Amino acid sequence: MQSWKRIDPTATTQVGHRTIISKTFLMPDASTAQFENYDLEGQEYVAVIALTEDNKVITALQFRSGPERMMYELPGGGVDGNESLDRAVYRELLEETGYESHEFTYLGFAHKDSLFNATHHYYLARNCKQSGNSQELDLDEHIEVTLLSIDGFIKEAKLGNISDTSGIFLGYDQLKLIQEEMHA
Repeated sequence: MQSWKRIDPTATTQVGHRTIISKTFLMPDASTAQFENYDLEGQEYVAVIALTEDNKVITALQFRSGPERMMYELPGGGVDGNESLDRAVYRELLEETGYESHEFTYLGFAHKDSLFNATHHYYLARNCKQSGNSQELDLDEHIEVTLLSIDGFIKEAKLGNISDTSGIFLGYDQLKLIQEEMHA
């Protein structure tokens, strides 16, 4: 199997919060094909599986317009400008939940699906505490901070009630180890 070769033209369109990048490729059979991809090329996002001191998972419960229902989410968002991944994940956790931690472990990265240009980076945060600051939400964010047990968190993911299962997959082994520690 041979990779496709990207050729001009490339077009960028802004639709609300979404950036659509139209890419043209030379296919292995010498034909050309155009694909529309989401997010700017090189865009990075962060999300965190955040655990309180008693190992409750801090989630951001909010309405999601795609499935048109409430879903639990990992706190997270876009990396701003020249911001480091570590700074971005700390900021997003604090802004969306009012919790903070100084114990972050990088879990890895994933691509949401084959149509997204962005890279999503995932972290585990331990011993999160309420900062004393309230949430600092964007105008279109309406988040209810919800605490779930690790078992409940994994169950909700399996039921399709958590939107970001890539992060859960990357953190699954560590979550199971934490559960073992709790029961030891």
